[in-house]
Amino acid sequence: MAKTKSLLDEVLSHAANRRPGFKTWFERLPLDAQEELNAVRQAFDPNVHQKRAYCEAIMAAARTRGWETAGINAVIAWLNGRR
Repeated sequence: MAKTKSLLDEVLSHAANRRPGFKTWFERLPLDAQEELNAVRQAFDPNVHQKRAYCEAIMAAARTRGWETAGINAVIAWLNGRR
């Protein structure tokens, strides 16, 4: 007699995402760019830097390197993300 799936196994097998969704601007960058930007994020100090000015500087530096970023709000959200 074949073993029947548990309810959890059945739900999980049907609940898999069918589409992976869109990558963020950060995830679309090459790995070396991501590493550099992570170092920039680690260096952010809210006691020293203004968040918006820091993000605008990130966007400007990325542009000079040919990296495409998102708008200022998305870059701020990324900066606020986990470190």
